[in-house]
Amino acid sequence: MPKWSPKVNHLAYADDTIIFSSSDATSLQLIMEVLDAYEVASGQLINKAKSIIYMHHSTSVEVVNKVQRVTEIDKHEFPFTYLGCPIFYARRKMDYYQGLVNKVLDKLQSWKGLLYFVTPPYFYCDESVHNIYDVIVNGSWDEGINMEGLSMQQTILKCWAAQVVPRLKPILQDLPSIIVWEL
Repeated sequence: MPKWSPKVNHLAYADDTIIFSSSDATSLQLIMEVLDAYEVASGQLINKAKSIIYMHHSTSVEVVNKVQRVTEIDKHEFPFTYLGCPIFYARRKMDYYQGLVNKVLDKLQSWKGLLYFVTPPYFYCDESVHNIYDVIVNGSWDEGINMEGLSMQQTILKCWAAQVVPRLKPILQDLPSIIVWEL
């Protein structure tokens, strides 16, 4: 781990555990001993077929082979998705986030007509508009773009390309409180 990075050596979420380690054999053997002791104490077995090792792409083949031999766990490549979020170590790329963007767009599409809101005072909207879907699809905030016949996903992508999404920022920032309020 780089000296300027936080001193994190493991993370746990539900039944997942992420362990950060050096690749020296002693460290790896100690980790495997702790995991073996956990199996004995808890009665839960670690499924090595579902376990994965991630290493930098420039790690030597010898080091990768040593880690796989000591841990008996296969190496996979970055980027990958964990809990719906892209995990990577290089420069961000939009395609890393495409799955997450699609999930959000699909969720917005499923909320069609369910998210009623009070228009913020700094955001002019026609009084006939009652929900976020109407604001986006009917183009109540911009008469220059034709949204007729488009799905919510197509509409958002079209607005994104037209650089008008920043005008929706006040509504999107209020969205979490709107959802809670309507529940």
